[in-house]
Amino acid sequence: MSRFSIVRIVNQLGETIEISGITSTSYGLYDDVTHTFTKYITSGVVQIMDGSEDEVTEGILNKEDVIMFIDDDQTNSSQLKNDNYVILSGNAVGIYRIVNSIHNPDHYEVHAKRLVKG
Repeated sequence: MSRFSIVRIVNQLGETIEISGITSTSYGLYDDVTHTFTKYITSGVVQIMDGSEDEVTEGILNKEDVIMFIDDDQTNSSQLKNDNYVILSGNAVGIYRIVNSIHNPDHYEVHAKRLVKG
């Protein structure tokens, strides 16, 4: 299978994406869960949903949610996991929660829902 690298697209149109990785730990049956957040940085192309996309009309995402495209060779791309948070400071300023992370051949397509508008 040929490689579909999006590195050049990311270099031209990409922005910095901050990922807040979440690890939850419980030490006993009745203990409170402890959440640990770890910051990761990567780069990718961010597409803001304007309401006309299939993902919005089908109810998968809402207007102002985002789809991000990240090359899987990018540093920290493996942290693009469901329920991790993404902090964006480019065109789509805000905090998002990853709801779907699809590992296509050679790149990730990540759907994230807006939690806080920047």
